[in-house]
Formats: sequence, C-alpha cells, structure tokens
Amino acid sequence: MKRLGFLGTILSACLFFTVVCSAVAAGEHDYQQQPAKPRPGPHFTANNNGTVTDDLTGLTWLKDANCFGAQDWDVASSLSNTLADGQCGLSDGSKAGQWRLPSRGELSGLVNSQQANSSVWLNLQGFAKVQANFYWSSRSSNSSTIAWFTDMHYGGTFSSD
Repeated sequence: MKRLGFLGTILSACLFFTVVCSAVAAGEHDYQQQPAKPRPGPHFTANNNGTVTDDLTGLTWLKDANCFGAQDWDVASSLSNTLADGQCGLSDGSKAGQWRLPSRGELSGLVNSQQANSSVWLNLQGFAKVQANFYWSSRSSNSSTIAWFTDMHYGGTFSSD
C-alpha cells in the first residue's frame, strides 16, 4: 500500500499533503487532471489513526496537512517518503517508504470549486490544519526539474517553472 503526503510551501517553501495509495495505483484518476469540479457530497472518512480516506478515489491521506510546515520541494519529498507510524499523529502501522507526495491530479482533486476556500472546507471534512496556502505535488512525469503545486485557497494548480 503506497501512501500520499500533504507537503507544501510558497514556491521555495510550500506545505505538503502526504498520501497513501490504497487499492488504486497513483495517477489512475485522470478526471482530476481537469479543472476542479464540484465534488459530490461528503466523501471523506476519518480513520481515527491519523489518516483520512477519500471514498471517491480510494486514496488515504495524512490527516495533519501541516505536520512539517512549509518546506522546499526536496525536503518535502524526503519527509513524505520517510513518514511512518508514530509521526504526525499516525497510528496506522505505516512504515517509511509507504508515503509519497501526491500527483498534481490527486492533489488538485482535493479542491472543491463550490467552496470559496478549499482549505476551510477540507478542515471540515476530517483533515486537520489545512492552510489557505500552496501545497506541493510530486514532480511532473516529463520533467525532473519542474514541480507542481496547488493553491488550497483559490484552487489553481501551477508549475514552479
């Protein structure tokens, strides 16, 4: 099971989400590559172990979206990849190497275009400490130097190029 992380900072330092893929492979949710769409009703499950599951995608996310604060992309990626049970409120039995930064599609899929501020909405859906700020995604598959980030306040996804 591969987990996804929430990490990001403002370009040189963004916050980050961490995610674990459960039951689906990363990048299988192509609909999330499109502009943010209205999300049908509540679809997140708080797992009472430091994680939140997106019932639409099967992705398991780190509940604490600000566990490590703002970091540059390399640090965010490293912290995400070494995240494990006992850190950031996790009690899920995860081990280092099971968590990763989400793809830009997975991350932008958290944005709710029907809400004025997706960070406020996500905090009401079972996540904790989601900031109205930028969150890193994993690097683009066709570049090793460009990272993508999503604005959790206004909802756009941008490249660091």
